[in-house]
Amino acid sequence: MKYQLLAQYRAYKDGKEQSEEQLSGLIYRQILFWLENGAPDEDFYMELIELASEIDDPFFSGERGLLDLCLLELTEALHSYRDLNGNQDVTDFYLREARLPLLARLDENSYRLQKNLEFNEIDFPIFEIIEGSFPHETAQNFIKEKEWVDIWLALRYLDSLEDEGQVLNILERMLEIRKPLPESLILLAYLLMTRPEVMDQYLRGEDAGIKISDKLDPELIQNAYDCSYDFVWNGELALSYIETIEPKWKNEVLFCLLSMFEISQCQLSPAWVQAIEESVRNPWPYDERLESGVFRHQPLVEFSASILALLSEEELFDVLETSRILIYFFENLGTYTGQAFEDMLEALCRVEGLFLQELEFQLEQLMNSSKAKIQKRMQRCARSIGREVIFRDGRPTLIDQETT
Repeated sequence: MKYQLLAQYRAYKDGKEQSEEQLSGLIYRQILFWLENGAPDEDFYMELIELASEIDDPFFSGERGLLDLCLLELTEALHSYRDLNGNQDVTDFYLREARLPLLARLDENSYRLQKNLEFNEIDFPIFEIIEGSFPHETAQNFIKEKEWVDIWLALRYLDSLEDEGQVLNILERMLEIRKPLPESLILLAYLLMTRPEVMDQYLRGEDAGIKISDKLDPELIQNAYDCSYDFVWNGELALSYIETIEPKWKNEVLFCLLSMFEISQCQLSPAWVQAIEESVRNPWPYDERLESGVFRHQPLVEFSASILALLSEEELFDVLETSRILIYFFENLGTYTGQAFEDMLEALCRVEGLFLQELEFQLEQLMNSSKAKIQKRMQRCARSIGREVIFRDGRPTLIDQETT
């Protein structure tokens, strides 16, 4: 190995500062080479593939520094570059993002001067690491001008601001420029959670200091406010919220509630579990129109999967044991998009015992389905926990993969 990327990175994770300095300089030069030539150095490319395959290893977990931030973006550049349908502009975007943490590491003064002139998405986590004076003006202009900025990064930044007028101005602009409805619902949830007095004034027709885009119907806003009232004002979501949801706004209000749960980072309660249950069984479709075509999302299912994936195995066991989430997952195997199915499967199969029980219970009915998609997904479910589905005497049976 010419560059010894993996060995150097392991040395860095072991706390050897000299390795961090050397590796940062090496990768920085290679990123510049890649950007200038439109392709990476061949040896660096092969070693980067090896390193990227190790990034998810438990060895690499824990506190992340500037070099780790760089490698996360560099891995995205690598995926884009290797994609036969990849776009050079996308690859270059990730390369430029990957360069910035290393610039901050190798020449912090130059980095800070540059950030007074332009801001990038990755600069938010960079400044969380290096701290010090923050370029608020360029950061706020960036959020207000770029509709693709990660919405959670932007909201975390807003949490740090003390000027109420600034916050409302930025939120108003974000609501105006962001096209996807789910993002508008996240912003609505943020307003309801963090500025309930403002939303109360807004709904009473008073001057609240913010105008809300026509994308959000006033009836929807009112229904979301009513359903979340107990949680917003008293800190606990009441089970009766489900009776308050207007049928015509059920999809949007459920998504808004899940957003509130994510924003608040509160503890799961029976009402929140019910909201997740309702979302898992609701394959509400939302089409995102991109230059490459239309990509179908199922926002409620995908959001629920992301929440469940962040629970510890013990927490997830308690939730699955006392809810109908697994039942609804198998009932909807044929309705999920590929992405929603994989997201849910990855989250749920971590509790192997409960997952296996439900898989066995549903096995005969679903494997005898006339739909090939359902049969394939049942096989995928079985393999996720080390099993295979075979037929004996015409009946489906689960066996360990080792015996096949």
